[in-house]
Amino acid sequence: MITCFDWRGIRLRIARSIQGITPETPLVITTDTTTVHQACPKAGASGIRSGQTILAARSLCPGLCVHPDDPQAVRAAVEQAWDRLAIESCYVEPDGLERCYLHLDDIPVEPWLETLGADLAEILGCAVRAGAGRSKWLAFHAMRKCKRPFPDARFATAVLQASDAWLALGNIELSDISLGLSPALQERFRKAGVTKLGDVIRVTPQRLPKSLRVDALHLADLAVGNDANPVQALWPPDSLTEQQRFAPGDECCFQEQVIQILDALTKVISQPLQRRGVFAKGLAVVVVDQDGEEHREEATLKAPIADAGALLRAARRLWARFPPLGPLSGIALSALRLEAGSAAQGTLFDLFGSPASVTDDIHDGLADGHVRAGSERARRLRSAAAYLTARQGHRALQSGRSVGSVRASDGWISPLGTRLLERIDVRLDLIGLPAHYERTCRYASHQAYDIRFIHDRWREEQVLRSTLDGPTDDIVYRVETMPWSIAELRQRGELWFLTGMVD
Repeated sequence: MITCFDWRGIRLRIARSIQGITPETPLVITTDTTTVHQACPKAGASGIRSGQTILAARSLCPGLCVHPDDPQAVRAAVEQAWDRLAIESCYVEPDGLERCYLHLDDIPVEPWLETLGADLAEILGCAVRAGAGRSKWLAFHAMRKCKRPFPDARFATAVLQASDAWLALGNIELSDISLGLSPALQERFRKAGVTKLGDVIRVTPQRLPKSLRVDALHLADLAVGNDANPVQALWPPDSLTEQQRFAPGDECCFQEQVIQILDALTKVISQPLQRRGVFAKGLAVVVVDQDGEEHREEATLKAPIADAGALLRAARRLWARFPPLGPLSGIALSALRLEAGSAAQGTLFDLFGSPASVTDDIHDGLADGHVRAGSERARRLRSAAAYLTARQGHRALQSGRSVGSVRASDGWISPLGTRLLERIDVRLDLIGLPAHYERTCRYASHQAYDIRFIHDRWREEQVLRSTLDGPTDDIVYRVETMPWSIAELRQRGELWFLTGMVD
């Protein structure tokens, strides 16, 4: 049995707790500050719907409260619900932050579903809908049909049996968003006499046009509740932990001892990581002091790693964050959020061979009449080159020597962020340094800037294509301004240009 839990009101509940407003206050959630993403029932009663602009929503409800979406706060609350579901089953599959699937063994599901729904409503503080069926598709539509037994109920449950799947799913319109059919495909089915999911069974896919049979067979499976989509074990994230405990009287007291223990733990952890072909995206260090109190430091790694040396460097950085502690009675190291590497792997070059051998293989592999005997890399390179040139033409294959170096004029960004070339008006101070500048661009967020500090100043020689007077000698300033910004100003004679800003 598979269950589907939905807690769509979690964003509104968190927004009300953050802003300290009552349920009687109309509230909407926005993700881009201009469009309504979700509206509470109070705001919906005023005609506010998802997709409307905030300006239109305020015209319908002048007392509307707008809250920007906070995915971090929502995830922190939802993870507690995921942890509660993980107690019941090893197969927990979150579907976004507002829905989750759970695979159960054969148990009496109805009383269990009511108990778990009440627990989740208590944990999340919002209404929870729970549906159950023999597939994720059935569980999802059972959840959609849930109705609360009374208005103040915090949860609603429904079970859709396999024998009732035809009656419940046959009336689903092909335009339903859960089917994911494009408007063009819906129109082609409508011309063939199929407007609902049950029509596919009545018409039979074999009698439909050949171009629709593949999609019709898929819809026929959905009509009887089969989706061939099992629940995946995505929560809790895969992790690996190694620890070392000390007997009373043998506590770890010195920095060198801690580093040696972390070195040993990283070597132990790296072996199963490399054997399984997975990488750690996070790392956590937990130490236990002599009083039995745990202290934890956790960080997300810049890049997934599995090497013992890289793990040790990350563990030492985490250890440096701990405050001064007394003797330690235990140290634990955890590799978090383990994921497999990319499925694409280059096989043309041997990274462990010498650069000279690789160069020879490239030269021999692309030669017309010679392939070195015993050079597997050359054979693979020649085969790949022949395939590419046969499919895409000879211009599809280029050597590294033909690739020109990237020039500054070829890019759209500068080291500061946004690259510009905008005429500005600059006012100088008593010693001739820029003190204030004004922009005339209508897209500028501010028109006037006061220069607070000059970080750097240098000269650049520029050869302009638009002039025949030879190279120009520009003076470039990197400045900090108020309103806050870091900008790059360029003085060319009596003219001033804004050439870069922090984006």
